[in-house]
Amino acid sequence: MAFNIQAQSRVKVGTVAYFNFDDPVLNYMVGMSGFNFERSGNDEHIRDLIIDLQVNQPSPNVVSVLAKGIMVDNGGRGLDNSKSYIDVVLLANTKDAQPGLLLSNVNGIPSGQQGTPVNDLPLNPVFKAAVVSGFNMSYGSDVDHHVKDIHISVGITSTTTSGTSATVTGQATMVDGGGRSVVNPTLDAGVIAENGSYQSAGFFSTTAFNSQSGLLTGTLASRSTSPVFATLVQGFDVSYSGSDHHVLAIELATSVTAVSAVSDPGTYGVLVNSAISMKDSSGNKSDPSKSWVSGLVICN
Repeated sequence: MAFNIQAQSRVKVGTVAYFNFDDPVLNYMVGMSGFNFERSGNDEHIRDLIIDLQVNQPSPNVVSVLAKGIMVDNGGRGLDNSKSYIDVVLLANTKDAQPGLLLSNVNGIPSGQQGTPVNDLPLNPVFKAAVVSGFNMSYGSDVDHHVKDIHISVGITSTTTSGTSATVTGQATMVDGGGRSVVNPTLDAGVIAENGSYQSAGFFSTTAFNSQSGLLTGTLASRSTSPVFATLVQGFDVSYSGSDHHVLAIELATSVTAVSAVSDPGTYGVLVNSAISMKDSSGNKSDPSKSWVSGLVICN
């Protein structure tokens, strides 16, 4: 069972990250553990806010990800690419993969609606999840505004009794203090589904976290001699307190900050750190009591 986890932190916006594997990659899923979008100079309105992870497989053992990010106003003032990055996570099945684990991506999901069905889930999956791999939000072709709140979330629902088909849904919103919202926003999502065979063999384990509820610890099992741990974002909300403001920077960060073996062989306790913030150039910052991050910790 060749389930692989690789992560590359701080992939600069506009650059390509290459993920190299010892064996041919049969299927894969891309997601993210965080991002930092920062303007050079002053804060501005926002017209478009976009994360687009463009995946390619240039050779059997290599997967590439172009980290595209946009935060721009109507005057064309955008990101400082030297300061802006995306933390990219890639899950991959290689050479000896078994049919019990599905890794896939669904792109262009209309906010509040269902995406293209995923029809090749393993029979009777005991675990399935959707994670955020991108979003596309715009106030319109020639309109920019202040920002009050940004919300992103994805989820997955089975559409057959056997669980072999599912649809991904999500919400993507960005609003100012006057209630003006983005037009026709869409989301991209990664899909993970597993039928228990990988878990029982000790090569797949997950635990959820949500910074709002304080569930930042969990337990995972692995029979690997050197398990790899990674975080994947499933949703977030960031909001200014009081009125809306310009935006200078938005930062989302999640990571496994501590791993310790517990009494049961192959069982590990994990501690997750997560944070999200938004600020302008005048000292206005997002309200921690109204902002949160949710996601998964996964290990092999």
